[in-house]
Amino acid sequence: MVDLSGREVELHLQLRVPQVGQYVVMVEYVTEADQLFTVDMNMKSPGGPLLAGQVTIYSCKYSVLCRSIVIDSMSRIAVYELLADADLQLKVHMARFLLHQICLIPIEEFSAEYVRPQVHCIASYGPLVNQSATCVSLAHETPPTALILNVPSGRTFSLLPQENSPSANVIPEITLQAPQSQVTLRGLVPHLGRYVFVIHFYQAAHPTFPVQVFVDGGRPWSGSFRASFCPHVLGCRDQVISGGQVEFDISEPEVAVTVKVPEGKSLTLSQVTLRGLVPHLGRYVFVIHFYQAAHPTFPVQVFVDGGRPWSGSFRASFCPHVLGCRDQVISGGQVEFDISEPEVAVTVKVPEGKSLTLVRVLVVPAENYDYQILNKKSVDKSFEFITNCGGNSFYIDPQTASRFCKNSARSLVAFYHNGALPCECDPAGAISHHCNPEGGQCPCRPNIIGRQCTRCATGHYGFPHCKKCNCGRRLCEEATGQCLCPPRTVRPQCEACELHSFSFHPLAGCEGCNCSRRGIIGAAAPDCDKDSGQCRLLGPVRKLRGNLSHGSFHDPGVSPPCVNPVTPQPRDGPREDTFA
Repeated sequence: MVDLSGREVELHLQLRVPQVGQYVVMVEYVTEADQLFTVDMNMKSPGGPLLAGQVTIYSCKYSVLCRSIVIDSMSRIAVYELLADADLQLKVHMARFLLHQICLIPIEEFSAEYVRPQVHCIASYGPLVNQSATCVSLAHETPPTALILNVPSGRTFSLLPQENSPSANVIPEITLQAPQSQVTLRGLVPHLGRYVFVIHFYQAAHPTFPVQVFVDGGRPWSGSFRASFCPHVLGCRDQVISGGQVEFDISEPEVAVTVKVPEGKSLTLSQVTLRGLVPHLGRYVFVIHFYQAAHPTFPVQVFVDGGRPWSGSFRASFCPHVLGCRDQVISGGQVEFDISEPEVAVTVKVPEGKSLTLVRVLVVPAENYDYQILNKKSVDKSFEFITNCGGNSFYIDPQTASRFCKNSARSLVAFYHNGALPCECDPAGAISHHCNPEGGQCPCRPNIIGRQCTRCATGHYGFPHCKKCNCGRRLCEEATGQCLCPPRTVRPQCEACELHSFSFHPLAGCEGCNCSRRGIIGAAAPDCDKDSGQCRLLGPVRKLRGNLSHGSFHDPGVSPPCVNPVTPQPRDGPREDTFA
């Protein structure tokens, strides 16, 4: 990597242009700086004009490199017409990042997927900081009624780099790549005996040439077939001949067939056919499970034969996930195929120059199909979270909570907000623009409160220079400092309850008496005790608000049925069967 740090930084490079054409320029870099850098890029090839553009370097605190695309003066993706190797000049006023590489992508091959990261796996980390991560075991939903067409057992030859290939312990697979020099296919014969081997291929680059074939079915055989010139979109077939014979004696159930193309020749073995029996005739949806970490999204042809031939396709998206991805086969805008014979054959064929690792094919009855089976299951830690973190009404103390509880809470919040939230600490009220990553609390200046430090603490005024209120036990207006009277208090001292209220508090004020006019003495003035709030009652009524009659609890203004109405008693003496 090249360290581009400092002021007025310049870098001169020469880019090798593979062929004349239009290109998009992509920059790969890493930086831990919490700011953006804008880099000016000037490119010139012999005989061509000076081509200018800009690239933005974003903060990149990840375990992988980041990428940005060069844009033009109108903020569009810059497209450069390059005639030969080009001289490139990078200039930046101030920068702090490491430049890994600059890539030229032909415009016809460019896709936004080149700069959009994809998940490799959901990882679980050990307690040590430097301990390597392990991928959490996940799976896709698979309907119990689905027919699963697995690929032939055993690994096949693959041109994918080993570190980019899915683990053999995770998923079995077969890799289809066009073109390649050798491939081995394995499978089980239904019974031992004599077999003929037919090679299905595509070859549009050479006149007819011989191709070696090695068969191992209990003993090794060596033969060949003729790879004729075959530009037909559906390919051609030829039988394998060994010693003038087309029949091979197979004495073991597992058979391995290796096809090897001679040097300087090319042959496309870019398709595989899987077969199986559906549980019943009817309409089915075909789902392809694959792995593809070499190209942007491309279409893949699929041929289905279940009584009649169907031709469809699916989108092989860029998929580096260790568990692979899924997509449904579409034919004529429809996802359902009418299967009229029990045996179904599914052929998957990749286009020239592409590669794909096929995991399996799901044949799902249409009545049981749900598009959610295209998605992976989420990691379910809910029971563990409830058990370990839900004790104190799910209060998670940043100081004492376990690492699992803190990480889980952070993950839930990030999911709810679709990512992390910015600190946005108030520059006037906070002493730093950094906040606590667990909750986002900014560090506040004295007498200032709030997550972002945006207001004075209770009993203070004049943000951001908060001073103590000069109002005794009362509050003041937080902007001007003017003393505030709590609700239902007598002004200007505001230290006693006003009429028809009780229970003075210097901050909360007083509560209203709320006495019922029909159950109290002196209906014109429904007052109450200033401390307890007890209303002054008529003789035979319940307290506290004087709105329920004694005994039968009827409205005191309404006579209860079948009894004499209650007669009000003199003020100086309630009856013996009432209480006050």
